[in-house]
This record gives sequence, structure tokens and C-alpha cells, in this order.
Amino acid sequence: LWALSLNDPAAARLMDTIHELERQVISGLIGASRPDWSQEDCESLALHVTAAIEGLTLFIGRNKKSDGIYAAPEQEIARVMRVSLETARRPSKC
Repeated sequence: LWALSLNDPAAARLMDTIHELERQVISGLIGASRPDWSQEDCESLALHVTAAIEGLTLFIGRNKKSDGIYAAPEQEIARVMRVSLETARRPSKC
């Protein structure tokens, strides 16, 4: 679909819709995990997470090993997000 969307307007609209829905879901999960964050911050992180998922998919595919990553890209991103959000919740030592 991604390759087709480069030349087909209908496929491009479908890709845009898929990515928008994906960002909305991820932003909602971030917001639920971090109610102290603004909607803009949640949406910004969701955009970066979506981009990372897309990028990892190109390099490691689904359920392949690459540079020590054994999980599917979305599983690896979810793991890193959990670690990042938990770290952000801890009080600063400063």
C-alpha cells in the first residue's frame, strides 16, 4: 500500500487515514499514561513513535532479528515507550 500510495491518490488517502488513526491511538495511550502532559505533547510523541514503527518495519520486518532486536517493531516501540514513560514519572534527583 505504501509503494502504491506514492502514485495513486486513493491509496495515498488510505495511507493518510491509517497513519492518522494509528497516531490517535498512540496519543491516547500516552495521554492515559501521562495525564500531566498536554495534548500537543502526546500528539508529538505519537508522531515520533509512528515514524519509528514505520522505519523499523523497513529495516527489520516483522519478527526478524536485527542488531539485537528480536521483537516485531511495534513490540519494541511499546517496550521502549514503557521504559521512557516510567522513567519520566520518577522524581528528579536534582
